[in-house]
Amino acid sequence: MIERIRNQVFGQDRAIRHAVRILVRFYAGINDPKRPVGVMLFAGPTGTGKTFLAKVLGWEWIGHPEPGLGDPIIYIDCGAIKERHEVLRLKGAPPSYVGYGDKSAFEDVGEYDVKKRAPKALEDYEEFKESLVQLFGQQAIMFFELSGAMQKARENFLGRLRQKLWPVRAIIILDEFEKAAPELTDLLLGILEEGKFTLNKGMTIDFTGTLFVLTSNIASKEIQRVLDDSGRLGFKLNVKQRIARANGKSQQIWSATKRVIEQSPHFKPELLGRIGSDGIIVFDPLSEEACWRILFKELEIVEQRIDGSAGTPAALSVSYTAPFLEFLFSEGVDPKYGARNIRTIIEKFVAAPISDFAVEAKLRSGESVLLDVVFSEENGQKKAATVVRRARRKRATTPWQLREPMEADPLSTAELVDAFRSAGIPLPRPRPPMSQRGGKPIPIRRKRPDGSTPSTENPNAQEDTEFPEPKPQE
Repeated sequence: MIERIRNQVFGQDRAIRHAVRILVRFYAGINDPKRPVGVMLFAGPTGTGKTFLAKVLGWEWIGHPEPGLGDPIIYIDCGAIKERHEVLRLKGAPPSYVGYGDKSAFEDVGEYDVKKRAPKALEDYEEFKESLVQLFGQQAIMFFELSGAMQKARENFLGRLRQKLWPVRAIIILDEFEKAAPELTDLLLGILEEGKFTLNKGMTIDFTGTLFVLTSNIASKEIQRVLDDSGRLGFKLNVKQRIARANGKSQQIWSATKRVIEQSPHFKPELLGRIGSDGIIVFDPLSEEACWRILFKELEIVEQRIDGSAGTPAALSVSYTAPFLEFLFSEGVDPKYGARNIRTIIEKFVAAPISDFAVEAKLRSGESVLLDVVFSEENGQKKAATVVRRARRKRATTPWQLREPMEADPLSTAELVDAFRSAGIPLPRPRPPMSQRGGKPIPIRRKRPDGSTPSTENPNAQEDTEFPEPKPQE
């Protein structure tokens, strides 16, 4: 697992080893079975891969996202729950309050693992639903679905599977934990101590197979002061020199980050005690080798969109000059911000120029292009631009096919009915025609010109529905 994660997260070997060490206790069966698998706090410089490492750890531990199974990772943005009432949404609204019955963020814990490890049991559940349709009829099952009975039955079924497949694996990422309301810490303390959590709708979530990962940038200001590398008087360091200087300050970053975490009111002593000293993982600044690997990885992702392997309408082969790669490295990498800007720089200087060149009908599918950089001065400022040049053709070329804009097809009657039913709105049954009701047509009674109504003494008498207009007075 460590080797697979190293091939995706670069420059954080120490953090990877500490994170996997907690999972080793789970596999060995030494961890407390009445508590979650573990809780980790990822801190350190921004743009070093804290959230990405948490996601890769979940994908390698549980599995990658699959159609029909969902994502094994439950991601919670703590920046969106700054108020107390927003924290209560994780637990669910109490009865008689607005939002009662809505799905909580914690209800998906273990659902991916249940679907992946118990497909036969889910097939039996679907067969049981078909037998209910034959027993009660489609209309009765439709009523059960509208009333929420079928959804409740499915939740109970998944809950029993969770107990049978204990401990069900799951990972919850609490991103930017320091931005959340203090009530989230109190809620998390109960989960980490008891291993279970009861929602307001009465459903109990078992977290004994769950791994919690908290990410934080709380010491970003202190880290910026440590990484302040203006250089000596009269000298300006380039990017590679600043990266080398930042790598020598790992111990200072670790000390400053841990001091800020211990003094912060967002991380109470009770929470730090449950995390433990080995659970606080401070990331190192990215090395030059790690930044180059990240740059090449992001370029490879863009090349997959260009060469046609990702479903694009054309296939191009892209190559780069050495000055162009050096320019991307110097613009996208900054020790203060890590590798966060690499993706933006690639979209600006690689994807956008190739797209403009293709739309102008200067490129054909199957050609090879070479990207270079040119510099110019404008108003005393140095500016860079990408130059796209044709390279030697490698294979037969075809005209570039632009993708046609997507148009939404109108919904059919069946899709509209399903949309109403899924929203819980019952649809009225259409009334049959008059000839199928078994009765006689109801005579239309209209008022006569003089204001009187037709006589009702003889119901079978035919009444005139058209009356002569009154004659004008002379």
